[in-house]
Amino acid sequence: MKGKNALEMCARAEYGEMRGKNAFEMCAEAGYGEMKGKNALEMCAGAGYGEMKGKNAFEMCAGAGYGGMRGKNAFEMCARAE
Repeated sequence: MKGKNALEMCARAEYGEMRGKNAFEMCAEAGYGEMKGKNALEMCAGAGYGEMKGKNAFEMCAGAGYGGMRGKNAFEMCARAE
């Protein structure tokens, strides 16, 4: 996924039936309990990931503590993800 942007990364992700979906479709169809059916921004905003709860997609990614990804925005984070 390294070098891919957020949409490409999600579109190519091998999450079973999510493969080939773009970022918004993938998030909207993801079966994460109450997140199912939410779009990308709603899903991130409503996700119960500790301090990320209530953050929007960009804030969530920017604040996520994924090692070197911390402080990166959504596109940078996805583009640099291995």
